[in-house]
Amino acid sequence: MLVQKVTSDLRGRTKDGREIPKFGSFERAGVELHRHTELCATWDAMHNMLTAAELRIFGWQSYVKAPIFVRLLQSFRPYICPLEKVLENVPEGSGVLDIGCGTGGLLFQAARYRQLREGHGLDSASSSIDVARRVAETIPTKIKFESAQSFDQWPCEQFDVVTTIDVLHHVPPEMQDEFLKQALARVKPRGLFIYKDMAQKPAFCAISNRIHDLILARQWIHYYPFERAIEIVRDQAFTVDKTWTGRRLVYQHEMLVAFASY
Repeated sequence: MLVQKVTSDLRGRTKDGREIPKFGSFERAGVELHRHTELCATWDAMHNMLTAAELRIFGWQSYVKAPIFVRLLQSFRPYICPLEKVLENVPEGSGVLDIGCGTGGLLFQAARYRQLREGHGLDSASSSIDVARRVAETIPTKIKFESAQSFDQWPCEQFDVVTTIDVLHHVPPEMQDEFLKQALARVKPRGLFIYKDMAQKPAFCAISNRIHDLILARQWIHYYPFERAIEIVRDQAFTVDKTWTGRRLVYQHEMLVAFASY
């Protein structure tokens, strides 16, 4: 009787706003329980969402053995690059190939927050690979790093997930299409490809990023049209699952997630 009295006092409503009749006290109790379950699920999802602040702390703590400039870059990169959006698309326990890994930041984060089964990082800069290997000594993960100057130095095997983050604008224009195709060829059947790069518009953001790369990478970059990336991905028998564009500070980003249809 106590339960019936309490639940009869609830002004329960369905999702579309209709009031639940008073005679259905137990039905109302069921709806309230459903609401509570949905709220808990939403809270759990929010609690599990990564933040730039959390990634910054992890970057600073992980790169103790790196030069101070690299350590600072890794700790502040989440504020200019949406790494949490990349990581949330990496399935837990997967094997990841990160092409253009730099000093390994994304793979270390994926190992920590997505429990990678294995990781493989490639970069053309041997100095960056040296730093990544040094950091890997302090983190118990199954990640290996290799310097690769050409496509034939890339691993022949395929991976659950292949990522290329902020890399393609550093590739010479005549090689960009082939670079993307070679990356897609390393994805397992039904595997995922995650691509993120800098956007050419708006002009202010493009200029800001160009200055950034002139100072840090000492390169004159070549933006790759996002529409072209989507076209190449689809031509290689992939289905685009989602796309995202957004800004962090003065940097405009473009991202796509696609799965192999074969």
